[in-house]
Amino acid sequence: MSTEQDTPAASGCTYCGNAYGPADVACPSCGFPTPHASVKAAADARRARLRTRVVAGVAAVAVVGGSAFLLVRGGDETAPTTTTPPGEAPVEGPRRLAPSWEVALDSPVLGELAVDDAVVLSLESGDLVSLDAEGEQTWSRAQPVAPVEDVDAGGEVLVSATDGPGISANTLADGDELWQYPDITYVGVVGSGFVVDVEAQGGPFGVLDARTGLPTWKVPDVDAYAVAGAMAYVLRGPELTALSADDGSELWTSDVGAGREATLVADLGLVVVVKGSEVVALDPLNGTERWRAQAPGAAVEVFSDELVVVTSERATPPTAVAYDAMGERGELPVEAGLPADLVPFTVDGEAYVVDPVSGTVLDEDLTVRATYDGTITPADDGVYVVADGVVSHYPLGASTPDVEAEVPGAERVLVLADGFAVVAGDTVARFR
Repeated sequence: MSTEQDTPAASGCTYCGNAYGPADVACPSCGFPTPHASVKAAADARRARLRTRVVAGVAAVAVVGGSAFLLVRGGDETAPTTTTPPGEAPVEGPRRLAPSWEVALDSPVLGELAVDDAVVLSLESGDLVSLDAEGEQTWSRAQPVAPVEDVDAGGEVLVSATDGPGISANTLADGDELWQYPDITYVGVVGSGFVVDVEAQGGPFGVLDARTGLPTWKVPDVDAYAVAGAMAYVLRGPELTALSADDGSELWTSDVGAGREATLVADLGLVVVVKGSEVVALDPLNGTERWRAQAPGAAVEVFSDELVVVTSERATPPTAVAYDAMGERGELPVEAGLPADLVPFTVDGEAYVVDPVSGTVLDEDLTVRATYDGTITPADDGVYVVADGVVSHYPLGASTPDVEAEVPGAERVLVLADGFAVVAGDTVARFR
């Protein structure tokens, strides 16, 4: 009886016919994948899934400040495996990212805010929670159920607000509540504090000091308002008044013949009054008229610091026209519906806008740079798109992503100083 083991017979390559050994995942002659390649790929995939589930094998449950959460430490990113037929150039897919950490909270996330690499979360349970760059909970405070909206110009005070009346302020450092008003509507942030509307349509309008909640300045009997940069604009009867957002001092007043139903929109280059079907644009420096337009069923959206978009819902067919200080610049596509809730952003100093209705990204020349199917979040180097449990990052104008992360139930993306975070129900995950 022989004591030697039989040597497995060599097999022939299905592409070139040359022999390969039992351990070869590719033909040594031509490089074509052998049947062993699929076996190895399946094993690698199983190991990758285990790595994703265990995420470096470290998990902890903690209770801090009354909120229970699960912190799962993350692992490394995993790159896609591709097989390229002989004679073809390798095709690189997007980098696949695994979370550096995940936090499971005790209630779904109602609102979220990124502050550098930290994340502040409003929960449906009524808690306001702060997580640091490593996913550790730094504080948790009970508060009225309202989404966190912004941080003051000094980076020290958080503001939370509902869609209507209801505003509160907490310190960013430790979450202590500073003040709250149930009957005041939040508008935005300026250098001197938080802009508020005390009573819609005919009530006071002004700025509250971020720390004390006391009025820095206010204007009575305001019918409509807008804020852009260091300027605030108010309509009172037929008159439009420009104010310094810092101290409320009047800069100029112009009679625009507006009534109580008029609306007001402003960017850094224009202040626009909508009176029914008439749209009047004025110079923000001195209130002189720049142009007028007729648009049945008019509404105005800010496109950038220099452009506005006037939509006409009752025109036949409906239209969306962009204007700058000199007048009409061109039309936007409306095949998917009139643009609404435009999201302006900049990349390398150039202005762009996301139209959530059509999923398009346009530049200031009104050129469609890309169209995406999903929830779009702008970043300083492109956009993130959330669709079907996958978060993809696209360089500006690219049709294919350079980064992907699978997050079941993904809803929204937070852009951080280093990487991004994803909200999925009661879970937040960070990716670098």
